Amino acid sequence: MTVRTCGGAGGAGGPGGSGLSGEDEHLLALSASGLTDRAIARRLGVAQRTVERRMRRIMDVLGARTRLQAGLQAARRGVLVETRPGPGVRGPR
Repeated sequence: MTVRTCGGAGGAGGPGGSGLSGEDEHLLALSASGLTDRAIARRLGVAQRTVERRMRRIMDVLGARTRLQAGLQAARRGVLVETRPGPGVRGPR
């Protein structure tokens, strides 16, 4: 499974927006794809604590108490969209 962001569901300031920046959406997509905070931090070139702090803010914006709830809320709001591999593309085993 691949998770991507919608790329501008309104953004923080847009009407009907998710309240999340593009960077927040990217971080949420990385988390939803199963990466650990440590792996996300390495990929983004930031400290693990920065990832933890940003995830807490994302959860607050989405009104979620857990990361699972944050992912579900983001999907409901159209921030995260699940994409499936095309024909002939093998997923992880």
